Amino acid sequence: MANRRKFIAGLGALATGSAAAMGTGAFSFMNAQRTVSVNVTGDSSAFLGIETSQSKYATESGGTAEITLNSDSNGSGDGINANADTRFDNVLVLRNNGDRDVSVSVTDNDDNVEDVFQVWVADSAPTTGASLTRIDNGTTFILGEGEAAHLSVGTFLRNNAATHLPDQLTFSVDSSIPNDAVEPQ
Repeated sequence: MANRRKFIAGLGALATGSAAAMGTGAFSFMNAQRTVSVNVTGDSSAFLGIETSQSKYATESGGTAEITLNSDSNGSGDGINANADTRFDNVLVLRNNGDRDVSVSVTDNDDNVEDVFQVWVADSAPTTGASLTRIDNGTTFILGEGEAAHLSVGTFLRNNAATHLPDQLTFSVDSSIPNDAVEPQ
């Protein structure tokens, strides 16, 4: 009987050693196909809706929102004033068409250190004297599910000689909300 127990113990030790040497049997590679369904839509109906209908200084072309502060806008002017500070309120409306609160930030490709182009956000269409939160300087704001935020843009040319204004805004949206995110005013 003792020999039998030694044989079984030895067999168990051999199996354990073999498993340790060869691995546990878990797989290290897998290749599988899954279906993905993606709709591409215009800016106004995307998960982050970018609406232009409330401003004559923004249009939608080919499903993409564009801010036009030149003779191509629906205004009667040809552009912004030189040597002046100018703000255009309610140029774009951002709408959270997703299913959760998100954080949003805006950056531009303005390489001027003078910071001549700025973007602000408000929770409703701004009026004269309204409180706006600047967001192009790294500030992230919270946009709740189904909520809208109104964007204003401005140029500051009165005290600088900048010759280049940005030609692109980048909207970054994240479902994780950082601790320093602000609520639009």
